[in-house]
Amino acid sequence: MSTSMGQTSIDEDQAGDDVARGRVVSLRESTLSLQPAGTEYKIDLVVDDQSLARIPEVGKRVKGRLTAQALRLHEATAGGLFIEPLEGAPRIVAGRIRRVDSQARRLLVEAVVPFWIQLHETDDPEQWEQGQLINCYVQSNTSFTIEANT
Repeated sequence: MSTSMGQTSIDEDQAGDDVARGRVVSLRESTLSLQPAGTEYKIDLVVDDQSLARIPEVGKRVKGRLTAQALRLHEATAGGLFIEPLEGAPRIVAGRIRRVDSQARRLLVEAVVPFWIQLHETDDPEQWEQGQLINCYVQSNTSFTIEANT
């Protein structure tokens, strides 16, 4: 379902398009190291207590949603889809906007995996549109909320 200015709201076609899939590399206290499917990335993510209880053992597959808090967000004209660094907590996320959720002040960005990027208080959600390339610096506490074990 589309709304004005290229903004979208969730409909049944989009259900699940925000779920990342990968393999558990390690689990230390409340930090999960996730290797997204088909990549060499090892992303360190903060896991809440409810998700922590459901994380499968090391080496097993897992699905869930990633959420990062933007510090600075920029439109990009080139650069591609990536997360920096390759290993560790994400600091930079670059990708294409798949969805704008103006009410929740967040963007669904396809980088190496789908990321919900929570906008900084100074960013206007109306300035962003589906299909735009962006890059952003994010806080070091990117979270992972488990969807299901596979």
